[in-house]
Amino acid sequence: VVGYYRALALQKGIRFQVRIQVPDELSVSDIDLSVILGNLLENAIDAADRGEQDERFIQFHILCSGQMLAITVDN
Repeated sequence: VVGYYRALALQKGIRFQVRIQVPDELSVSDIDLSVILGNLLENAIDAADRGEQDERFIQFHILCSGQMLAITVDN
């Protein structure tokens, strides 16, 4: 999912920085995580695409701390 939206962002001239640090096993189902990530990244691309060409970027981070999964998207 992240790779797809990264490629889409780059096609639109949007800088895309990603950092993912998660264990092999998560307490969130793959389907739920895919839906959440797809929605977040689609919204971020839509918003960034409306910005000035030289200011368009997305920073995407997923980190896991204990049982907590943190996802941040900045644009």
